Amino acid sequence: MEWDKVKFESFRPSYEKYFDTYLKDKSITEYVSFSKWDSSLIFYKDDFAGFYKTITPDEEKNDKEIYIALVPKYRKKGMASYVVNTLTNNIFTASPDCEYVHLSIDKENISSINLASNCGFIENSSLEQELRETGDNRTLVFSRKNPFYVKENQINHLSK
Repeated sequence: MEWDKVKFESFRPSYEKYFDTYLKDKSITEYVSFSKWDSSLIFYKDDFAGFYKTITPDEEKNDKEIYIALVPKYRKKGMASYVVNTLTNNIFTASPDCEYVHLSIDKENISSINLASNCGFIENSSLEQELRETGDNRTLVFSRKNPFYVKENQINHLSK
């Protein structure tokens, strides 16, 4: 695939058709929900390829979480890895105070578990334990640390 042909787009009214069509497809919405209010779109050579969204699950930590879903014809071609790596790198570059990016994955979604591992994410048992305490026994959490992250007290120490 030609990775320079992948585009990330925010919602526009002309994109309503993708939400109307693809959000009815269980293969896209099986593990995560998307809406025009919180999601963006992925295109390959102007062809719709999927949805993504990034959220900040805990404002105190400023960590980010990424969710993606590709239409079937763009799966198993390396696009998911490209999208996750690109979004993760963009987050780390734009938000140096973000320590981790997380992927929450259903334990039966083997291809996404392999994707997380291949993209340098490591299973995060402490966050999974927090989910277990709320009754969620299906979700695995994978995390990747920002290589540029510096704690605020380290910045203060370095500037002295």
